[in-house]
Amino acid sequence: MTLLIEGFLSSTEYTSAIISDKILPSIQIRTINEFYDYNANYHFDETRYFVLRCRQ
Repeated sequence: MTLLIEGFLSSTEYTSAIISDKILPSIQIRTINEFYDYNANYHFDETRYFVLRCRQ
């Protein structure tokens, strides 16, 4: 059995991706839930995603 324990950080939720050598823009995630979890991702229409601008 594997167990992962993470400390709680109260902050804004972001996600980023890198595909091969291309860095994609970061996305800020906002939800009305207390946490961004499975339900906030797949079941709630109130979750919003904001693409942040990148300088080149």
